[in-house]
Amino acid sequence: MSNPKNNRGLFAIGTVVSLAAMIAMLVYMPAGFWIFLPFVVAFAGKAFDII
Repeated sequence: MSNPKNNRGLFAIGTVVSLAAMIAMLVYMPAGFWIFLPFVVAFAGKAFDII
């Protein structure tokens, strides 16, 4: 099993991808903004080693 600290880069990429999807959703369907918000927060928390 890999060390979770080695996956910080992967979580950072997940944060950026989720953020891009959230912004796209905000532009095209503002009510759908809330769908991607938990993913952005969770990936950012894992990338910054808060969670």
